[in-house]
Amino acid sequence: MKRFGILLITLLAVPLAGGAQTSPGFYDQATLSYWQARYPVSTKKIFDVFVQYLTESEKRSLAGIQLKFPAYGGEDLRNDPLSFYASATCPYPIVTLPIQSLKFLDDLSVAHAWLWKNGHSLGSIADYMAVLKYSRSEARRVPPLEALQIPTNAVQDPEVDALSLRFFNSARASILAHEMGHALRFCAAHRAESAGATAEASRHAEEEADRFALELMRRTATIPMGMVLFFQASAHWLQNRWDFQSEEDWEAYLKKDATHPLTADRLRTLAQRVEQAAYSFAANGTDPGLVRSLGRDLAKLANLLEDPEAQLSIVLAARGRDTDTLGPPPGRTQPDEEQERPAFHGSYAGDYVRRLPFEQETLNARVVFERHGDRVTGYFDFGIGVGTLEGRIRSETLYFDWAWGGTAGRGTFKDTDEGGAFAGTWGYRDSRDDGGTWAGRRL
Repeated sequence: MKRFGILLITLLAVPLAGGAQTSPGFYDQATLSYWQARYPVSTKKIFDVFVQYLTESEKRSLAGIQLKFPAYGGEDLRNDPLSFYASATCPYPIVTLPIQSLKFLDDLSVAHAWLWKNGHSLGSIADYMAVLKYSRSEARRVPPLEALQIPTNAVQDPEVDALSLRFFNSARASILAHEMGHALRFCAAHRAESAGATAEASRHAEEEADRFALELMRRTATIPMGMVLFFQASAHWLQNRWDFQSEEDWEAYLKKDATHPLTADRLRTLAQRVEQAAYSFAANGTDPGLVRSLGRDLAKLANLLEDPEAQLSIVLAARGRDTDTLGPPPGRTQPDEEQERPAFHGSYAGDYVRRLPFEQETLNARVVFERHGDRVTGYFDFGIGVGTLEGRIRSETLYFDWAWGGTAGRGTFKDTDEGGAFAGTWGYRDSRDDGGTWAGRRL
């Protein structure tokens, strides 16, 4: 495409060190070298599109921006799979997009597409990130596709290939636009940002970069689907309030150490902006309802970050697992169409309602049952991790025990449509109904 003379773009693809040693990060040197010849080119194309939609003022402020693609974000970031950042080196700010982090994000996109296409729980991606964060295992860092047992030929499926590319391109676009927002703030008045002067300043910087990123994506009608995937992974990888003993310790971390703090308030602000601008994001013909659902996903993620019980469950579950236990269950998740489909067998989706002290929370939930006679086992996923259930059917009613992270309880489901749907209640510990309600319909 025609280059804008006012904008100087420098691509710095930093060569990898020689030798045949294995990388201490997530990928070996051969893999990183292969993608270092590709990701800068395709990312530059996304950048070139963004350039066309910058205002004249933004072009002037970003005239000296450089995109840098090292193998890693730095020696101290080799085990950080999501280390994207901008540096205040005005008038030539640098946006750093490490090859390892791009490859990791690419793999998460493939995993998401393959799991969705094949009816498996998407919560296993969140579980994987939590295991990387909390597991006490000293095992090497296992890349996403290997840990989640995604077939090596997954992208040979055209639907998986197309969907994963949409997620990856959208995620890259949101990250690039966010870091451009930081660079714009650095250089608009030729001043450097005071890194972490206060926790409030750090949060404000992220919100300003988020605002710019969403605005640029809105201008280009880029659906923020990959942005949601990125934040779902980040929410289970980055430090949050419940990783600290007190609010004071958390605030001190935000002030001194956090470079990209992810807070519930930040996610709620993003959620509101996505929902409010749904029609602009969908200008390319996408259903605005899909965009609004992405906003709701971000709002649910915000609630997760503020829920100490959920966070404790995530920690306990992750510490009891390693990456060898994260793959999808063997076999099909749904019976063949020509076979009889009894009640409580196969995949169902519906509403999981949790009663809170002064309100109730509704989440979209998927349940996969496997029935053998009157016995049923299965797993469920409502976007913040995977739980298990097991029970027995009596008089068309399933009485079950459930477990999720460090919590457990019981429940009762009734068949409401000759196997096509169920409805019931669930509870904590020995109760079957003090937690909330649950309903689903066969997929």
